[in-house]
Amino acid sequence: MLQTRGVRRAVAAPFLAVAVIAASLTACTSGAEDDAGTDDPAGAGTGRSAAPAPPGRHSTLPEPCGSVAPSLLKRLVPGAEDYDGEARLTYDTDRRAGCKWSGRNSAADHYLSVDFERVVSYDTAVSDDDQAQQEFLALATGAGIPDLPSAAPAGRSGEAKAGDGGTDDGTPDAGNSPADEDPSADPSASDPAADGTGAPGASSRLLGGIGDAAFVHDRLTARGTGTHRDVTLVFRTSNVLVTVEYSQWPLDRSVVPAGGALQLRARSVAAELVEQFGD
Repeated sequence: MLQTRGVRRAVAAPFLAVAVIAASLTACTSGAEDDAGTDDPAGAGTGRSAAPAPPGRHSTLPEPCGSVAPSLLKRLVPGAEDYDGEARLTYDTDRRAGCKWSGRNSAADHYLSVDFERVVSYDTAVSDDDQAQQEFLALATGAGIPDLPSAAPAGRSGEAKAGDGGTDDGTPDAGNSPADEDPSADPSASDPAADGTGAPGASSRLLGGIGDAAFVHDRLTARGTGTHRDVTLVFRTSNVLVTVEYSQWPLDRSVVPAGGALQLRARSVAAELVEQFGD
C-alpha cells in the first residue's frame, strides 16, 4: 500500500508543476495587457472611432412652387397662363424638389425655374455642410466662375471680393446694371460682357450677401432663331444647394437681352428663397 501511494505522488507531481507554471504565465500575460492599455491614453489601435461629423441644418425642403411670391412671378414671367407652376418630377421631395414657370408678352418669352437639393454626406468624417460646399465649388468650376477658393470652409464664404465684378453688397457693378431696374421692363440694350457665342462673360462671378456662398453664371447665345440670354444663380445655405434659372428670348431677333437686368431679377428670386430657409 505505501508503495502504491508513492507511485501516485510521483506521477501527480509533474502535472501539478505544469499547472502552477501555466497559472503564472496567465497572470503575467493579463498584467502586460493591462499595462499596455494604461500606456495608450489616446486609444490608438484599440478600435475606437472618432465622433461622426454633424448633420446639416436642413432636414427637409420647402415646397418649391409656392416659394416665390405671385406678385414677383407676374413681373418676371408676364403672360403666363397660370402662376401655380409645374413641379419637377422627383421621388423624394425631402432630397430634391423644383418648379418652373413660363410666359410670353408682346416683347419676349420668359422662363423661370427654381431647384432645391439637400446634400447628405455618406462619409462620417465629412459634414453635410462641407459636402455641400464641395459640390457648390464643383458647380462653380464647371460654370467657369473666376477667383474660386481652392478650398473653403463651410460657413458664410460667399462674400464678394474686390475686382470680381461685384460691389461690397454683392450687387452687379453699375456698368452691368440697366438704368431702369424695374423687373417688369424688357431691356433691349446689348451687354458687351458677352461675346454672343454662349461663353460666360465678365458678369459671371461670385456673389456676396446670398446664403453662405453664391455665384451667378450669365450666358448669351446667338442662333439662327435669334438671341437669348440665360442667367443661372446658385447659392448654398448650410447643406442645401438652390439654383435659380431665368431666361429671356426676345421675339424681335435683333434685340439682345441685357444681362444686368436679368441678373437683378434672378437675385430678387434668390432673396425670397433665402428667407424660405430661415437665412
